[in-house]
Amino acid sequence: MKNHCSYHPSRPAHYYCPRCHTDYCPECVTRRETRVYGAKKDFYFCPKCGGAAESLGVSNFIPPFWNRLPRFFTYPLHPRPLVLMIVLAAVSTFLAWLPFVSFILWGILIKYSYAALRNTMHGNLQPPEVSYETITEDFGQVFKQIGLFALIGIGVTLVFGKLGAAAGIASLLFVVLFLPSMMIVLVISNSVIAALTPMAFVTLARRIGWGYLLMYLFLVLLGIAPLALAQTFTSSMPETLRQFLFILANQYYTIIVYNLMGYVILQYHEEVGYEVPVEDFRDQAPILKGGPPDASGEEKGAPHPILGRLDILIKEGKFDDAISLIQNGLAGHVPDRSLSGRYYTLLKLTNRISEMLSHAAAHLKHLVEGGEKGEACTVYIECIAHDPQFTPEPEALFEVSGWLAEQGNMKGAAAALVKFIKNNPDHPLSPKAHFLLGKMFQEDLQDSAKAQKIFMRLIQKYPNHEITAFALRYIEQLNRAATATTALS
Repeated sequence: MKNHCSYHPSRPAHYYCPRCHTDYCPECVTRRETRVYGAKKDFYFCPKCGGAAESLGVSNFIPPFWNRLPRFFTYPLHPRPLVLMIVLAAVSTFLAWLPFVSFILWGILIKYSYAALRNTMHGNLQPPEVSYETITEDFGQVFKQIGLFALIGIGVTLVFGKLGAAAGIASLLFVVLFLPSMMIVLVISNSVIAALTPMAFVTLARRIGWGYLLMYLFLVLLGIAPLALAQTFTSSMPETLRQFLFILANQYYTIIVYNLMGYVILQYHEEVGYEVPVEDFRDQAPILKGGPPDASGEEKGAPHPILGRLDILIKEGKFDDAISLIQNGLAGHVPDRSLSGRYYTLLKLTNRISEMLSHAAAHLKHLVEGGEKGEACTVYIECIAHDPQFTPEPEALFEVSGWLAEQGNMKGAAAALVKFIKNNPDHPLSPKAHFLLGKMFQEDLQDSAKAQKIFMRLIQKYPNHEITAFALRYIEQLNRAATATTALS
């Protein structure tokens, strides 16, 4: 049974504090970067007691392999392995009459598949780069696999010859059943002798348990899939195309097999005695490293160092301590939007209105920069309810006025524009604010006289601004409309 974060029950835990008996997700645990012999290393501590937090292992937070089968089938379709497979299949098809070339191409595929396996077992679920280093480095692994298969074949043949057909068939079935286990031992130990040692590969399969049998079933199905596809779909195709597709299918399922075995090692790394550092884990959907950079250049999902401790204090109802943590830990400057929101909410909940209003201007700036329209409007309305003179930064106020109009709060939007014009007469956005305000009074608030006054003020104050021409046309339309109304009456 997997452990979940004590403060975020829907998230799997990555760390455990043996003193507090508390589980933490990456957002809650405290991380400190330290140099060890000149290299940077991360250490993780309990945010409550400050003691060292223990890793729960990657297997506690990654899904089991049977829950991510679709990802195994899409893994070879990534541009890196896909291009490699197409090139190898094409060359192999047209040079099939050269056995040595076919062997080299097969070796390249196996070498890349091993790189995919190693990537996966190390916690990197992205396909490896197709590079000279990936294809050529440690090519001995391919020869070790050939040696493993050769020795197995020799052993089974000797059993058939010395002990008869019954014993030979039994030994063959035994080998076939434990072949994936032997390959896993070979990868972990890098030793053919260890891979052929029954104590090693039988013990490994037993430690994995029924998950090994399930993996074995999938591997068998993947092994027969290319032949089944060839018989079903390619019988009426030209020989060259049929051969190309058959080779491509074999390569596709080979990469899936190695990716699957790598993930099984990752999932059962504790059972098979292989250590995977939690901080090294990387997936297609990032878990520890945060998401791609946002517009500000900061990583999404990369939490502020005090956020974990802050959330714990909030969960425990220690609001005053949480406020003190922000004020003391950040010296009054809250650079993170998530932290800013928590600080604003805490000040509101504890009825510290003056501090809330003081922080609200900076918080609104965060919300506007993040495009949080609804939240920004709510915060602005809350603040002017407490203090009608509350005024955020000019750019934030201008944006909020537009968002209020989008919500249908035309009076609030107009009041915000009036405040913007009054407090920022020389701001570059002031002409546009005049125009929008006049248009709002004419079209939404049905006050033509007020609209005309605003347009006239715009024309007089900013005669050379490009938006003045639009104001002049708007006044002409208002005058024509007024003349037509007078004529009709």
